[in-house]
Amino acid sequence: MAMKKRWFQWWCFFWGYCSAVILLSACSRINQDNYNRIHAGMLKSKVIALLGAPDSTSGLHLGSTTAEDCHWCFADANIDIIFVNQRVSVKTNSDVVLS
Repeated sequence: MAMKKRWFQWWCFFWGYCSAVILLSACSRINQDNYNRIHAGMLKSKVIALLGAPDSTSGLHLGSTTAEDCHWCFADANIDIIFVNQRVSVKTNSDVVLS
């Protein structure tokens, strides 16, 4: 009886884990549609609302001008956006062939 209970617990854990992985991967914000919505001049706060928090950032301050390079990645897809004074200046992607 204990063997059946242990098997059932393992089976539930395995399928629950697989379901979570599939659901999380399907819900990525790093996709072509969201990339296409980003345009020059867009506020950084709007981009973060669209893509989520960046995975890494680096910045530079020169007087009253600030520049920040933000990087998002998911699987093999990468999106890089350079913000100047909190607005999109340049956006690039690599391998964003995501749905």
